[in-house]
Amino acid sequence: MSGSTSLLLKRDERAVSVIVGEILMVGIMVVAIGVVARAYLVTRSPPSRFVHFSVMVESTSDNYQVKLTIKHVGGDTVINPDEYLTVWGAKDSSGIVENQAESGNGFSIYDKFELGDSVTLFVRCLPENAPESLYRIRVGDRYRVKIYDNYSEKVLYEKVLTVVASS
Repeated sequence: MSGSTSLLLKRDERAVSVIVGEILMVGIMVVAIGVVARAYLVTRSPPSRFVHFSVMVESTSDNYQVKLTIKHVGGDTVINPDEYLTVWGAKDSSGIVENQAESGNGFSIYDKFELGDSVTLFVRCLPENAPESLYRIRVGDRYRVKIYDNYSEKVLYEKVLTVVASS
């Protein structure tokens, strides 16, 4: 009788080792899939931002500078806008070079730029050694504004606006 008991234990032991082996294989596969998925998600660039802006261009006492008021009116919240958004502006005439907004984009006052937030930027439009008559900005002039998403390198906003008198 003792011989049959030892065979019974060996069979049970073999059955347990098969189940343990299968569980280990499933566990290894789950970990491997997790590592591959994480690597894929880290290397994939995030989707482009979907943001709506309202922009007003006002004249200033300096005839070569405009005041841009940019308001977030819808869409995604932009985290770290000073790093991810660049504002460009230029008098809408042929041959005029675009000018980047001064003061570090001006978005540095926000950790995130979300619905209802607004920021005021000043853009100087007179490059060195340039003929002043080409760059003078007056009420009624046409002014092109672009807002870039630096991360996706896409234009989020581009419009030609009319310069209004400052309020």
